[in-house]
Amino acid sequence: MSNQALLPAPNWFLNSLADCSADGTLAYGSRNGLVLIQSIAFSEGHAPSPEFSLIPNAHKERITGVSWSNRTLNEEAPKYLLASISDDCAVAVWDTDSLSLVQKHHEHKFPIIDVDWTKLGDLQLVSADDKGYMVVWDLVRSEVRVLKPLTSSSKLQPNVLRCSPVNQDIAAVGCKDGLVCIINIKGPGVIQQRHRGHDKAVVSLSWCPDTNKLASSGMDQIIFVWNNGQTEKTIQLPNKSISGVIKFKPGEKLQGNMRQPVLFLKPDLIVSGSMNAEVLSWNLTEESISPTLLHSDHNRGLFCLAAHDKVVWSMAQDRLVIHHNLASNTTSVFSTLGGFVYCIAPCPFAPGRVAVGVGDDSIRIWSMTDTTGKSSSTIWSRVKGKVLSLAWHPEKEGELAFGTSDGRVGICNASNPAKEVLIMRQYHKSSIYRVNWGPAVTGVYQKDKEAPETNWYLYACDDNNAVVYIDSYSIPKPLKVIIRASNPQIKEDIKQKDIAWKPDRSLLALGLEDGSIQLLTAPHLQCIHTLRSHKKMIFYLSWHPSCTAVDEKDDDRQNWLASTSMDQQIHIYNLTSLLAEGTEKVWKGAPLPLEPLSELKHGGKVVCLAWNPHVGGQLVSSSYDMSVKVWDAAKGEVLACYVEHNGCVMSCCWSALHPDIIISGSADFTCRTWKISQSPADSKPVSRSKFREQQKGPTVLPIPVNPSSSELHEPKPAANGIKQSTKPHDKPQQKPSTKVTVFPLSNASFVKNSMDCCVKLLENKGLEPPGKKIKLNENNRGDDQNEVNHFGFFTSQDDAVELFTKEAEALKRMNNHVGFQNLKLWQGDMQQVIKDSIKAKKLDDWLVSMAPSVSHKFWLETCAAYAEQLVEEEKILKAVSYFVSCHKITEAVTVLQKHNLYKEAVALCNLRLPAGDPLLTETLRAWGKCSHDTGNFEIAVQCYIAVGDYEKAATVLYKRKDPNMWQLGTYLAKVANCNELFLSMTIECFYNYLMNQDWDAANAIISEIPELVHLRGVLKTHQLVCSKDKEGLNIEKGSDLSESNESIITNLEGVLDDISSEQFHELVQQFPLSSQLPETKKELLVTTSKLLLLGAAGKKCGNEDWERYIILALHLNYRRSVVVVKERPLHHLFSWLGNIVLTKYLKSFESFKAAAYLATASKDDPELLSKINEKKSLLMDTETACFARLEVLIPNLEKKLATAHAGKTDISKLQSQLLTLKEEKEDLEKTRVAFPNPFIIFCKLQGLVESLHASLQTGQLEELEREMDTFRATIQE
Repeated sequence: MSNQALLPAPNWFLNSLADCSADGTLAYGSRNGLVLIQSIAFSEGHAPSPEFSLIPNAHKERITGVSWSNRTLNEEAPKYLLASISDDCAVAVWDTDSLSLVQKHHEHKFPIIDVDWTKLGDLQLVSADDKGYMVVWDLVRSEVRVLKPLTSSSKLQPNVLRCSPVNQDIAAVGCKDGLVCIINIKGPGVIQQRHRGHDKAVVSLSWCPDTNKLASSGMDQIIFVWNNGQTEKTIQLPNKSISGVIKFKPGEKLQGNMRQPVLFLKPDLIVSGSMNAEVLSWNLTEESISPTLLHSDHNRGLFCLAAHDKVVWSMAQDRLVIHHNLASNTTSVFSTLGGFVYCIAPCPFAPGRVAVGVGDDSIRIWSMTDTTGKSSSTIWSRVKGKVLSLAWHPEKEGELAFGTSDGRVGICNASNPAKEVLIMRQYHKSSIYRVNWGPAVTGVYQKDKEAPETNWYLYACDDNNAVVYIDSYSIPKPLKVIIRASNPQIKEDIKQKDIAWKPDRSLLALGLEDGSIQLLTAPHLQCIHTLRSHKKMIFYLSWHPSCTAVDEKDDDRQNWLASTSMDQQIHIYNLTSLLAEGTEKVWKGAPLPLEPLSELKHGGKVVCLAWNPHVGGQLVSSSYDMSVKVWDAAKGEVLACYVEHNGCVMSCCWSALHPDIIISGSADFTCRTWKISQSPADSKPVSRSKFREQQKGPTVLPIPVNPSSSELHEPKPAANGIKQSTKPHDKPQQKPSTKVTVFPLSNASFVKNSMDCCVKLLENKGLEPPGKKIKLNENNRGDDQNEVNHFGFFTSQDDAVELFTKEAEALKRMNNHVGFQNLKLWQGDMQQVIKDSIKAKKLDDWLVSMAPSVSHKFWLETCAAYAEQLVEEEKILKAVSYFVSCHKITEAVTVLQKHNLYKEAVALCNLRLPAGDPLLTETLRAWGKCSHDTGNFEIAVQCYIAVGDYEKAATVLYKRKDPNMWQLGTYLAKVANCNELFLSMTIECFYNYLMNQDWDAANAIISEIPELVHLRGVLKTHQLVCSKDKEGLNIEKGSDLSESNESIITNLEGVLDDISSEQFHELVQQFPLSSQLPETKKELLVTTSKLLLLGAAGKKCGNEDWERYIILALHLNYRRSVVVVKERPLHHLFSWLGNIVLTKYLKSFESFKAAAYLATASKDDPELLSKINEKKSLLMDTETACFARLEVLIPNLEKKLATAHAGKTDISKLQSQLLTLKEEKEDLEKTRVAFPNPFIIFCKLQGLVESLHASLQTGQLEELEREMDTFRATIQE
């Protein structure tokens, strides 16, 4: 099976976006990157898959065109060069073998519309921008010339450009006015011919490969074939569908439907698009040309064609890239993605079907086994939002639930995409991050009836709440309401971030904002336990499947839960201890907090998890560090790491078709399949800093530019040699006048009508001046009859009042509030002026100060109005002062809270409110919540303590890594009667003190807690272990580790209290055994202390398994010594164990002792050979070799079994073999518990034996070498 993929979608409405090289490689632009499809792989039983590569961030903006060269630059250059253009006005040339930039230039200053290579002569690249400038780039001479044939006369706007295949100096340009220009690009560039035929813009051009014929297509839906300036053929594109399928409504003219591409394949054959998104071929030898349908698989808006030999590629608005083979008349359809891949959900009923949630507001149904060439379908109707979550119905085939970024929850039918999507009643106000199918819970059925067992209900979780939908028209039921009713001990509603139902529907995991995970039982959602190992918000939860392809019932792992949070960690929990004894689905909870079975780490946020449905215990995770990792969940080991994505990996899952295949989706707009076996575990993802540099786009040295190109952007010098300014005005800008007029109507009249005013004044005084009529006629000639004069300033008071009233109305119409305000105040209408200012929100301090002249009540109203105005103007403190001045303390505090000025709000409450006012408590609580949300935990704790909310304060302190804060948090949790939180914090604080060897503090924190009495033994053991560790090793290199000193187990028996078998059994339950290797020496000492404590306690109470814990401690320290040789932890442990005597597991004990000796054996030791011969039966133990062989055979056989199961072949023989091997491994583990690594032992032995050849005779080593060969053969069997 080939690595299948969904590729990034091409950019829309660009006819030159794609091109095929001479070897058949398709290149097209997607956003600002390039996609290269080298070939199509066809395999039996699977959909065709493209072999592709990406050049991410090739440009800084959207790519608008690409073009392949038809020959090489020189013998050392790549086979073919790829040119690309972008909205960033850059032309770039790429080496597609190394996916690296060769060179680029920025000579265009306007958006580039097209680019093409010359087909003969020197390798030149011709490009044109939308202003008519053409740039000819000679890559051989590294020169750039700017041509202006389209701008010199008629200023034509080019739309498409193509270079002639038979004349190196000729290029055709299609213009927006319908003109086709034939241009000679040699020298300055001259238009040789103008072809007029199109009534609308020319959108596509194509030269005949061997002649001067040119085909042009326009927005008028006509294709012209030109030959030496004459119209040879005219083709009218059909308006009706050739296939008979109508894909758009009558009269509907979408932009994509009008931009029909055209391609000249042969002198007598043309391929084009049509209004109905069909790909047509035209035989030019026919007298009456009629179209032949190649395919009609596009749904709308065909805009680009590219061809090579007998293959035609097409692209359209439906985001389909279609490969059509003319020879075989077969079509392969490839769906592309126009957004991030947020979620992937494999179908439980059809192994080859996968649902993909995309950020382009659609769902892709990807059929990986479809061999018909149509491997995907799209559901977009009524989705309307980025699809962030998907969930298949467990019983109804084809029913798929989804959640979107706009809070929409719906159900669609994947088997029939045309069926109307069912949208649930709108409830959520934020993005839906998880949808899940689960059983009925209290609240979705009547209380007097039993909960239905067969019904499935849809659960959805947004950024704050999780709800359950009863049906599509009812308001969903919030889970918080049900949880609060069933769990009175839960006092606070913390934001719910993720939900996950256990496959057997018995338990619900609910992830919260504070990093805790509530485990709730169905149907009443009673909380049996809270997991608190995470310190930050939960991102994703995933339950291990109840069964896998290998194990029909996985009892060991079916209760495993994986979780991830913002702390970049994955925690694996084994919840089996929460089950009631003798039952499978009755959960009883646990008296003490559960510790994770293992902790896995990424380099960024982990946003998706998925368990292997084929083989138990394997987990895949995707992260913002641009990697996908496959884990052995129990051991914490990375099995594979995939780093080929070019963006944050948002989703991942296992393929149901094959256990070796993972499907992952990323922010690089791709959804890919890849093989675990081909992805090394030590692969490292690209660092985020380096990725950010790549996102900025490539930069190289500029091209040397021909002097003529400077004309494109440099202003020409004037006659005196000084460069002319390119600005339209050279005058310096004057500052605007600050003079404000209050009399806009009469202001001009003071000068214009001055004589008239004088005459009027004299008449009012009973005088008649000479020349009155003449002056009036001169001054009034041509004047506006509606003009207001200024006479009122000098005549009577009534005239003045009338004039100023008109002026005030004019100022109001002109929104000159200052002038209007002054006039009204001068008139004495103070109250009305302030009211108008309040309405217009134009109050100021001066107006407020004038308000008391009206009344005290009016002043209070004005202060309140002005405060509200200041709030809108973001002058918060001043607004608060005005609220306080009018005694509106509550409003003032509310404003301060809304703007996060909590210190000021608390100060105001203390200064102006009586003691014990609830507003102060509310303010402190809000301050605490805001500080908590923003990460200011110290202030949040103080606020919560001040209001007496000790549980919240303890929860906040738990997120810090300071043990002093944890100690305070444990006290607060105890005061708040939160026993579960109290114990969890106490245990974590205790172990932190242990690792820092602060035993007094560790003892003090657990001394009065009866539930943690078992930790006293850990404390004593750790003190003893650390004291011995400080003494160091007195063992010489190459020593056989024979010790006569007293064993640490004997010492522990002396300091431990009497213990019964029941107490020992409880002690074992408190320390779950993990196979994950500790990362630091401190952690190793703590884990070793636990195991030694179990060994000593078991021995003291007479339990026969006490030796098992000694061997586990040896195995743990042996694995650490392999990783960190200098620490020599295994040698330390043997030194501490001293003269301990084991009987049941003596052989395992001696094997590890022999391995420890071998690790430090010296080739200079004269007794080296005798010591090796003495220990060779332990070093080359057959059981050790068999166990190592089983460790390899069982996983390989599980993969084979899973593959056979997916292929629906007979698996009975494989199952029998696997069962036999597992039983054999279990028998070895019962007999020996653990083994050293035989591969390491053999390599070390081989090195020592080779060194002995120099000092010993060959005959002395023959027997040892024969035994080594037999040992190696056993391992490799």
